[in-house]
Amino acid sequence: SDSTGSITFPKTKVTVEFKTNLDADSVVSTSKPYNDPTLPKGTPKVTFRAVGRMKDGKMSGTSAIMLASKPDSVLGRSSWEATKAP
Repeated sequence: SDSTGSITFPKTKVTVEFKTNLDADSVVSTSKPYNDPTLPKGTPKVTFRAVGRMKDGKMSGTSAIMLASKPDSVLGRSSWEATKAP
């Protein structure tokens, strides 16, 4: 079911809240605006969006970081893969 959560950057203790939705065969997570401590100082608030799908026992997908004030301005993209721990 749809849910909410948060992640915390360990060194800076910055916490990012996000919402996760199930959409057909995809899991979509979208964050609230936050100041990303891994970006250069002075960078405006950003949001992230990650989309994943299950295939062959692995969850994999893509993610993007965008300016919160201009969601069509992508600052970075990445691919990811997660597996269940044995």
